[in-house]
Amino acid sequence: MKRIKLRAREFERSMDPDYLRRLKDAYNAFFYRYHETPLLVVNTDEIDFVKNSDDFENLVQQISRLRKGTQVYVPLGSG
Repeated sequence: MKRIKLRAREFERSMDPDYLRRLKDAYNAFFYRYHETPLLVVNTDEIDFVKNSDDFENLVQQISRLRKGTQVYVPLGSG
């Protein structure tokens, strides 16, 4: 919700927080069982790919190292 408020896009202002929670839960359930290709799970709570090019470059490096299975990327953050 914080990111939606920061973006201030008109069409996002009326989004129901419960809908977003259910959407997140559905994605989590789907990808928990996903094994078709390598999967990189990225914690984006403390990084900003738009404002910080280092955050973006670090993500690109993680993607380039991705191999089989599921990997979790928890960056230190740009703050």
